[in-house]
Amino acid sequence: MIMSDKVAIVTNATSDIGWAISKQLMAKKVRVIGTGDDEAALGDASQHYELFDGQVVDPIAEDAVENFVKQATDKYGEIDYSFQIAVPYQAGLIIDEQLTDWNFMIDLALNGVFLFIKNVGRQMKKQGSGQIVNIASMDAHVQSYCSEDYAAIKSAINIFTKSAALELAAANVQVNSILPGIVDSYPAIDEHSLDQAETLSVKRPARPEEIAGPAIFLTSEAASYINGTTLVVDGGWEITGYPDVRM
Repeated sequence: MIMSDKVAIVTNATSDIGWAISKQLMAKKVRVIGTGDDEAALGDASQHYELFDGQVVDPIAEDAVENFVKQATDKYGEIDYSFQIAVPYQAGLIIDEQLTDWNFMIDLALNGVFLFIKNVGRQMKKQGSGQIVNIASMDAHVQSYCSEDYAAIKSAINIFTKSAALELAAANVQVNSILPGIVDSYPAIDEHSLDQAETLSVKRPARPEEIAGPAIFLTSEAASYINGTTLVVDGGWEITGYPDVRM
């Protein structure tokens, strides 16, 4: 049996970035409690990886998130790390978007982060330690076409990250965020977007593990002096100009 004394929560854990983070954590002998809505994928990962515990959790149901964090703490003792993974967006023009679609994205992508940080933050404050990393998006810094709700959400997550870092600092809890650019195989990426990656200084999209590495770095001893910041991992989009992703 593999023994582990560190525990991490990873939301949206079977997505490309979520799974890359989970695998790198398990390689470091960290127990991963992965959440999401894909019961089959979570079950398969739990069956094949001894350090993975997959659970279906509704990220916008307050009671479900609160109970999940309590059960995880009761079972494993404490939560050392928590990674909130970005969800894909549906491109569309502001003048065409329905209010129901806007509210759905706000609820799923922003309120879900709030509920996890609220409940995980309470536990980390109680135990006096912890690291939280939010995976946001470059849309929070540089606007792209047809991503108005996503950009608004990720900008809000960045400010929320700073607020959480400020509030939890006295409890020895760090809160930071990662801003990825185009990521290969990410569900929201199409051929046109991948072609636009040629405009980047690195001439290609990121591999999921290239986002996972910096995210895990922010929970390491080497990052002990980093708090309340956003780390851009974008292949040079900020210096080369955000590509036009219109079809």
